[in-house]
Amino acid sequence: MPTYDGPSNFANNLLGHRLYYGFRTTIRPDRKALAPIFIDLEKGRTTGFEEAVRASHAQY
Repeated sequence: MPTYDGPSNFANNLLGHRLYYGFRTTIRPDRKALAPIFIDLEKGRTTGFEEAVRASHAQY
């Protein structure tokens, strides 16, 4: 049930549900590492985008 006086607990409930039923953990990307990659994408530099994103996730 959504709340109107603050952030919703839906995301926390979903994460708990997934963990209870044995799903893999939720991916939490490193926003500081991804920011320059997406800035380059907005500027039209698409070469190596997928590899750069995968490299930023491989750090975990």
